[in-house]
Amino acid sequence: MWMPDGPAFIYWRQKKFRVFVDFMLDEMYLLRKMQMVHAIRPLPKEVRRTIEKVNAIRNGMAHSFFPENRKEHHKIGKVLYDGKDIRTTEGLQKFKEDCGEAYYYIQRRAFRRWRA
Repeated sequence: MWMPDGPAFIYWRQKKFRVFVDFMLDEMYLLRKMQMVHAIRPLPKEVRRTIEKVNAIRNGMAHSFFPENRKEHHKIGKVLYDGKDIRTTEGLQKFKEDCGEAYYYIQRRAFRRWRA
């Protein structure tokens, strides 16, 4: 099993931490992970909203051959992200921007400094 080196990763050598990673982080759904993080230290509303929207798009694409036929998209016949069709340049660009903002917020919070 691969384990990172250095003092910051000493936890990987502890069985309790590996169990936590194996059973909590690997098995939990994205929204439950977000709720757990938010309970420990609140996330901004915009970050939570972005994660919820991304999760909805992910579920539609992952669990449907034709996601536009799912009940949440059926009336319009398109998979919308923030009011824009995800399969257009405009919709995909909005998706990418929102994901980037949420990702960089979480990265800065986790590492307490900027990493590109």
